Amino acid sequence: SVRLESANCADMGVVDLPGFRSYGADDGARKLGDDIEKLNERYMQDSKNVMICVEEAGDSSTYAILGKCKKVDPAGRRTILVRNKLDKYYQDLTPANVDTWLDGDGNLPKALPKFCMTLPFWREGEDKSGQIQQMRKALAEQDQQKLQQEKKCSRSHYDQIGFQKFQVYMENRTEQMYGEAVGPVLAKITEAKKANERII
Repeated sequence: SVRLESANCADMGVVDLPGFRSYGADDGARKLGDDIEKLNERYMQDSKNVMICVEEAGDSSTYAILGKCKKVDPAGRRTILVRNKLDKYYQDLTPANVDTWLDGDGNLPKALPKFCMTLPFWREGEDKSGQIQQMRKALAEQDQQKLQQEKKCSRSHYDQIGFQKFQVYMENRTEQMYGEAVGPVLAKITEAKKANERII
């Protein structure tokens, strides 16, 4: 579990769960896969947690991890879909299919918050960790240029494209969750205060 606090992202606690394993070559690997599934499900079933489901940009009918999220969150109230490695999918998108793909090709709930983006990466042996913010901004602009200008997606999808749009959404969502959580806490404090006053 990591606590993130920065001027460049929403402040939040993040738990990076290990990836599910669909295949194990031997008993040890299969046991590890089962243990990972149990660990992940413990976090996923907690109604206080919001799940950021990361899938590789592509055919939404093959999103296996999203299917696992749907089992514990059928209405999609706690699930946010991030389609990563968008740059690898540019060539498959055209003005004729880009809006349909952004909507999920009929496989994704309309109300499901969904974003697509390319995140910073570099070759093994390189170290560009000090350039992440600049790279992230440049890649977001590239994603927007490709889908908005070249592929001609509709304006209604602009808020789904690029890391910056996801960042703004998460900041607003975090503030909303905080506001929703503060109300019940204040009510309990007020009730306890009144109870103590009666005793005194």
